Amino acid sequence: MLIESVDFFRLDANRKLDPERRSALGQFMTPPATARLMASMFEAKHESIRLLDAGAGVGSLTAAFIEEMCGRSVKPRHIGVTAYEIDGGLTAYLADTLRQCQRACEGARIEFESDLIEGDFIDDGVRALRQEAYKLARHSPPPISLNEACREARFHDRSSARA
Repeated sequence: MLIESVDFFRLDANRKLDPERRSALGQFMTPPATARLMASMFEAKHESIRLLDAGAGVGSLTAAFIEEMCGRSVKPRHIGVTAYEIDGGLTAYLADTLRQCQRACEGARIEFESDLIEGDFIDDGVRALRQEAYKLARHSPPPISLNEACREARFHDRSSARA
């Protein structure tokens, strides 16, 4: 099964990780039973599913999700995964996990695509929000602060929703 295969990656990675760095990065390395339990909680009734794994590690949670979806009687037609991992020492494991997920989906006749991003999901999200806020500020003379731009954007979002 997929999750058992990925668990070898988890065990191997755990041996190699510096405990202090692991703690600093909040790396949990989810065991199979927990990953399966979490995956079983997804309803995922749509034909197309986009899954974000914001701190993927070796991909245990993603693998459990794919295994769960492939085993259901009513399957999605398409699964897209975006997997972020900040630790470059884990991305080779994660890439291999995503390849195994691809094969599992092919066997279940589910179209699969994945995007592995070696980076910090939170930093990327903040950067994207700031870029959007700056776009708003650029169009709002006179120049305003980032906080004012965010408040203005929320005001415009609320007022346009009422229209």
